Amino acid sequence: MELSTIGMVFFSTFAVFSALLVVTRKNPVYGALWLMGFFFSLSGLYVFLNASFLAAVQIFVYVGAVIVLYLFAIMMVNFDKLKREDRPRFVSPFVGGALSIALFLFLATPIYLGRENLPPLSSLEPGFGSTLWMAKELYLSYPFPIELASVLLIVALVGAFALTGRFIRKKPKVLEKQREKVEAST
Repeated sequence: MELSTIGMVFFSTFAVFSALLVVTRKNPVYGALWLMGFFFSLSGLYVFLNASFLAAVQIFVYVGAVIVLYLFAIMMVNFDKLKREDRPRFVSPFVGGALSIALFLFLATPIYLGRENLPPLSSLEPGFGSTLWMAKELYLSYPFPIELASVLLIVALVGAFALTGRFIRKKPKVLEKQREKVEAST
């Protein structure tokens, strides 16, 4: 077998394994950590599909930001107050499994039936999905939305600093009172 085949099998097996562990862990923090493993395995799959930009975005956005957001939300929820005895224990796994299988069949059937209508991979232009190709597409085809997004991110950053109040200077009266206290104590 080729290295790419071995890598695809490894990362896809780890993706399925970690996805199963996400939904079967009782502790939500462990579930979030396995979700991070799932995102890393998806990033590895993107590397083997020659989509290096998507692999980098997967790591930066999902592993770096979304997992932190999930963990923050998990820490904010008080799980001691939630009662697990309110639902029957034997019904929920079967209902969840049946709904998962139905959703899989609903999504996979059109893909399976319409596979002959898909364009061949050889029809894609050279370098498709690479970081250079994505940069050219984004910055040459869509310069205004990219600049608008950068302005919005800067405004959000300034707003976050304004809400925390870390860059506001103390008033001179407060500094004088502190200086007086220091001088009185010495």
